Amino acid sequence: MADTDPITREEWQQAVDFAHTGLLIDSARQYGLITGGPEIDLERCEELLRRGADQGIWPRRNAVDLCLPTFLTSGERPECPRCGRLLTTERSRRAQLCEVCLEDSRHQSGGQPA
Repeated sequence: MADTDPITREEWQQAVDFAHTGLLIDSARQYGLITGGPEIDLERCEELLRRGADQGIWPRRNAVDLCLPTFLTSGERPECPRCGRLLTTERSRRAQLCEVCLEDSRHQSGGQPA
């Protein structure tokens, strides 16, 4: 298990969606349909898809629509300053902490949101 593995079901869904989209981008590049773009770690994408499927998590029908804008931007993806996980939800982006660190903060503060 890598340090960057998803933890929550929501994180797993995001990871599976991004892995699916990454593989499609790489396929389009191999067919000469696009050039340039982000470097895709094919092995990691396949691993995340396999492990997600083991948990019953599959790419959503709109995974490409949800994930492609992130791939098409400058490549900067918001990360949690505490642990480096991607900020995948609106709540985590507003708080500038991933969902795991938000929950940790909430528990440490006696149940109050971070």
